[in-house]
Amino acid sequence: MRIPCPKCQHSSVDIYKDTSPGARPWPQCAVVHCRICAHRLFGVAAVQYTEAQVRILEAEEAKVRAEEQRRKAELRRAAVEEEARLSRKRERDRIYRQRKRAALKMAEALPLTCAYSECSLPKRPNSKYCSRDCSNKNARANFKKRQMAS
Repeated sequence: MRIPCPKCQHSSVDIYKDTSPGARPWPQCAVVHCRICAHRLFGVAAVQYTEAQVRILEAEEAKVRAEEQRRKAELRRAAVEEEARLSRKRERDRIYRQRKRAALKMAEALPLTCAYSECSLPKRPNSKYCSRDCSNKNARANFKKRQMAS
């Protein structure tokens, strides 16, 4: 924490107590000396300037700390939101896999033979009939059943 020079605003400032023989007692012996422009403050003015600059620097540091805390809180909130998003995604994936396994079990439980009642041949992939012929026969049989019912 370096205070700036009151004249040139450079941070190469020394703050010390005058220890020369015949120096006055504190606070009259305080000295603020800039190594760049050689500006000097003595006594009570030096103490008041130093205390004012320290208050300003502490206020700036408090602002920086508050901003850092706000940024950390925002990062924590973002991390929590990301974790919640990932958790929801994992849950959706788990439900999807569970449903897929159930569908596979149901597919295994379905008959592997032709859906036409008078046929016992194995069905074709992605179809419930063994052939187009059985599909047509089944459609005709269902049509006749509907005609008889009406």
